[in-house]
Amino acid sequence: MKTERKMSLYLPEALYQALGSAAQAEHLPAVEVARRAIERYVGGTPDERVRAGYRRLRKILGIGEGPGDLARNHDAYTAETAEGGSARRQRAVGRARSTPTAGSRAGRRT
Repeated sequence: MKTERKMSLYLPEALYQALGSAAQAEHLPAVEVARRAIERYVGGTPDERVRAGYRRLRKILGIGEGPGDLARNHDAYTAETAEGGSARRQRAVGRARSTPTAGSRAGRRT
């Protein structure tokens, strides 16, 4: 059986208006919008809250953003930053991709 408890809440006028606008936009009662907001804020297991906090922190700090080939082409990106141009990076990336590596077929004897 689901138990619910009643709670009275005083809100500043601006927050009350924002809650009403959100409820109208979602086609939900304001109390349901408030419940959902509270659940997101305090709900979930401790692990879920920690993961959500890390996601927010990573977004704020910009961690995990950027080019997907940074590890492979870091020299080219460093040169681009140092010289302030992308033409240099394009040439460096082109050379890096055309240079055979020890594990590639182009570098092996058959």
